[in-house]
Amino acid sequence: MKVQSTPENGAGWLNTSFPDGKYLNFRKDEGVPPIVSLELDLGSPTPCVNVNELPIQKNYEAILISGYGCSTPGQFAGATTLDEDTAYNAFKSQSWASSVLSLPRFNETLQDQKAYLMAIPRIQLKDVSGCTDFNLHTLTAGGDGLSEADSLTTILTLLSLGFFGFAIMCLWVFFGHKHVLKRDWPFLLALCLFVVGLSVVAVLAPPNIKKNQESVSLYVADIERIENSQCFTETSLNAVMTQYLSGASALSRVVALWSIYQIVFFVTLAPAVVGMLYHLLCHGSFK
Repeated sequence: MKVQSTPENGAGWLNTSFPDGKYLNFRKDEGVPPIVSLELDLGSPTPCVNVNELPIQKNYEAILISGYGCSTPGQFAGATTLDEDTAYNAFKSQSWASSVLSLPRFNETLQDQKAYLMAIPRIQLKDVSGCTDFNLHTLTAGGDGLSEADSLTTILTLLSLGFFGFAIMCLWVFFGHKHVLKRDWPFLLALCLFVVGLSVVAVLAPPNIKKNQESVSLYVADIERIENSQCFTETSLNAVMTQYLSGASALSRVVALWSIYQIVFFVTLAPAVVGMLYHLLCHGSFK
């Protein structure tokens, strides 16, 4: 792979042109794994191992994933810069760029930083038992299961906190009156609905998160084998395996906590709230 001023047209060579007149000449031999992966980075030439992270850059306010640099496990070691240009030129050369470049102040964000075409070498594995024969599906499927469990846990936790907070607010309104007023009925109805919402979360959360935990646990043994063998020659990448195992362990504790929440809710909170509503409806006076 070369960046040259003229196209390479020999047997097996391919090329693509850049707006500045240069050519990226490259070739791929059949049946041979690629030597490098190509990545276009904005802001700084530091490609992150984590696909959900971006190098430090000047972020556009409406961007989905902002670039604040690489955390664990860090950036790819041995990455080299093949070419660099302004970020604006890098975007402008893309066929889909016209609609993006029309966004307010987006051009200014691009013109204030550079774009880097990076070559990332292949991740090397140690030539030992357990490192050369593991299934790559283990890494992708196990990681996907852990990510789904994390998202589901976050959503259900926020729902529970929202329902519980609103229920507390309604109770505070009710206990501020000696009698149930007519204007309180909408709050009573809302309280009933939020109790139902909490009940739905308490019923659905434990089995669904347990299902995710079971799918993650299928790959724990393989990941442990990879971690124990320290399979990656780039030592920082072995931290990915440690992160996965820590996440799987934390997920087991999360499943236990949701089960406790389910028991506590149906044994204490739900009967108490239902009893209070019954008392207000049957024995409260109305004004």
